[in-house]
This record gives sequence, C-alpha cells and structure tokens, in this order.
Amino acid sequence: MSDSKRTLSESVVQTPKLHQQWLQDPGTGRQAKMSGVNLSDIDLSKASLRKAELPNAKCIRTIFCEADLSNCDLFSADLQGADFTGANLKNAIMRGVMLKGAILDRANLDGADFRGGTTISAGGESIGRNAADLSDCSLDFASLARAQMAGANFEGASLKGANFKSAQLSGANFTNVDLTGADLTSANLPKTNFKSSNLNGVKLDHANVRGASVIDANFENAILGNVNFDGVDLNKANFTGTTLALSIGNLPTHLQRVFKEHEIWVDSNGKEGERGVIINADLKRVDLAGRNLSGMIIKDTNLSGANLAGSLGYVKYAGRQSQ
Repeated sequence: MSDSKRTLSESVVQTPKLHQQWLQDPGTGRQAKMSGVNLSDIDLSKASLRKAELPNAKCIRTIFCEADLSNCDLFSADLQGADFTGANLKNAIMRGVMLKGAILDRANLDGADFRGGTTISAGGESIGRNAADLSDCSLDFASLARAQMAGANFEGASLKGANFKSAQLSGANFTNVDLTGADLTSANLPKTNFKSSNLNGVKLDHANVRGASVIDANFENAILGNVNFDGVDLNKANFTGTTLALSIGNLPTHLQRVFKEHEIWVDSNGKEGERGVIINADLKRVDLAGRNLSGMIIKDTNLSGANLAGSLGYVKYAGRQSQ
C-alpha cells in the first residue's frame, strides 16, 4: 500500500472520530471540513457527521446507512450510487448534488435544500448542477417534508410512500416516476412534469399543481381535495376512482377560448365574441354549473359526469354525450 493511500485511509478513519469529539466539545475535537475529498466506496454506516462540511465531495457508492448527516453541507457533491438507507439528512445542504441511482429509502430529508447550485473551481471550472439530479433514485418511504427541491430531476425514481408535505417542487421532473401512496399534501408543484408517472393513491390535498403536465399519468384513487389544477389538461391522465371535477381552466386552450368567446357573444347579444361550437371534444367531469350556454352547439362530444346544473339557455346537442 502506498503512503498516499495509507494517509487517506487514516484520514477517513480519524475524521469522523475527531468530528464526534468536536460535536461534544469543540475544544478537544475538530470539525470535519473535507471540501472535494474522495470518499468513494467507503463504509461510513452510522457515522456521526452532523454539521460536517463536505462540499464538492466525491462519494460514489459510499455507504451512509443510518448515518447522521443532519445540517451537513454536501453542496455539489457527487453521490451517485451512494446508500443512505435510514440516514438522517434533515436540513442538509444538497444543492446541485448528483444522486443518480442512490438509495435513500426511509431517509429523513425534512427541510433539506436540493435546489440547483454551482461554484467555480480554482482552475475556473464550473462545479455542480443547475438542478439536483435524483434520477433513478430509490426514496421509498423517505421523508422530504418542507424540502426545497425546485427544478429537481426525479426521472425514473421510486418514491413509493414518500412524504413530500409542504415541499417546494416547482418545475420538478417526475417523468416515469412511481409515487404510489406518496403524500404531497400542501406541496407546491407548479409546472412540474408527471408524464407517464404512477400516482395511484397519492395524497394531493391543498397542493398547487398549476400548469403541470400530466400526460399518461395515473392518478387512480388519488385524494384530490382543494387541488389547484389551473392550466392543466387533465383529460390526458387517468383519474379513475377519484371525485375530480374539472374547471374550464383545465381544458385545452382552444376550448377555454370557445367558452370565453361564447360568454361575450351571449352578453353582447351577438354583437361581440363568437357563438360557441364544440365538436368531437372531451368534456367529461367538467363543471359547467351555472354557466350561460344559450345558443351553443355541442356535437359528438363526451359529457359523461359533467355538471350542467343551472346552466342557462338552449343548447343544441348532437351525437354522443357520454361514453
């Protein structure tokens, strides 16, 4: 074994011990400050690294099972394939990290900061990422309550039973993700991408999903109380087993325009706007209660489950109205 390898090995062994002493008595130990250190393939299971500073660290396949990394600084760290099963990462700084293929099952990530983050090395090289990469991760039953994860990439990840209560997830990528039974209560999810994801049984009470993409997403049996779905084309997803009612704002843009122009047409006695004509459209579960649809022509359109209570005026229907 070369001296450099022996020295590195001794450093890795001693640093957690000295850091533990520092946590108990700063006068006797030493805080772990290992910027850019290579800890790949090291077993640090159950290590106490609370408040340690490991920015830009290389921890590929490192084992952190049940380790305490709360309030730890892992800014722009490379954590590909690392194992954080049962670890405590509460309030950790995870900005710009690479976690592709990592295991974080049952980990505590409450309040962690996963926003993008980059820095410049001494040689002028950009380090970090504009968005944290959690693609292909396993975060089953992990807790990410109040986590800052705007723009994070979860593509292909497993998030079964994960807790995202009140998490900030604006613009996050959930393409082809398994969120079965996850809790997204009060989460902020505007402009997120849920394409081809499984959200069976997910809790979305009071969540903000405004402007999201839900193409081929499965929301079967999801709990959807008071969800903000404004600007979302919900007809492209599966909502079997839910009580979801669509608003006009959930329809495709061209249909929203038809209703708006028809309303103007009715109010102006035909002087402004345009008479509404809807042909071969999908209006199932749309809430049209109380709307003035007088004179509108609806042909070959699916209206199954639509709420027409109190809609005013004469509407000309032709062709199918339900499946």
